[in-house]
Amino acid sequence: MEPPGHSTRRSAPPSLLYSLLANMTGQPSRSFFGEYAWAFDVLIDRPVGQECAAITAWLSERGVLPGAALLDAGCGTGRYARELARRGYV
Repeated sequence: MEPPGHSTRRSAPPSLLYSLLANMTGQPSRSFFGEYAWAFDVLIDRPVGQECAAITAWLSERGVLPGAALLDAGCGTGRYARELARRGYV
């Protein structure tokens, strides 16, 4: 059974994607992260939709509306960035 929020669509293995990106950018490969990032979302189960609803309400109250650019600090696998993008933030 697939964890919530995960797609059954097949794609290239993360390690391959990170290796290709490393070769293109000249950066060292992050093979450990590429191999095991998927496990983070499985092991650290968060109510991302609910939390992003609270975040967008907080942002809206302060005049930061969908369409505004937000900075993703890059300290996870991107689930919050994807959800906020789905809600209209860039």
